[in-house]
Amino acid sequence: MRGETQAAHLEKMMQKHPYCVYYDVAFPAVVLKRTARKKLKEGDIVLMRIRTPQLQLYKENVCMANVKMQPSLKSVVVEVLHETKTHYGTHDSKKYDVLLCSFGKVHSKEIEKGMVLNVSELDFTSLKLFTEGKELAMGRPVWVDGEVAVEITKVKR
Repeated sequence: MRGETQAAHLEKMMQKHPYCVYYDVAFPAVVLKRTARKKLKEGDIVLMRIRTPQLQLYKENVCMANVKMQPSLKSVVVEVLHETKTHYGTHDSKKYDVLLCSFGKVHSKEIEKGMVLNVSELDFTSLKLFTEGKELAMGRPVWVDGEVAVEITKVKR
């Protein structure tokens, strides 16, 4: 009986202190008008204002690093270009929201320049849009006039 109690306490303690940190692999955060966010529907296009597919690693409200995809024979990997630790947080204005377009999560103990992370389990044909930590919609990356954009496929209300 006592062993079961100790095991339960150890399990709770390990859940509070994870071994690895999870990072969101996402496009750079963009600012979106709050009225436009509320009117978002299937088929809408959100412009990311970037010409090449740039990816970043986010942990909560902080951009931890800029990464780029590397060709590999058997899997998809990203290489850390440099660490940033930039807080994107919330926009100061009541008229705008910060939008994060995430492909999913990848785990790593720490992030260093030159480090290579395996992201083959992520689906780069679909992504989730978050604002203030809440899932807003699902979408897919598209090209619009030579720029990267996101087409909304499903809106969560």
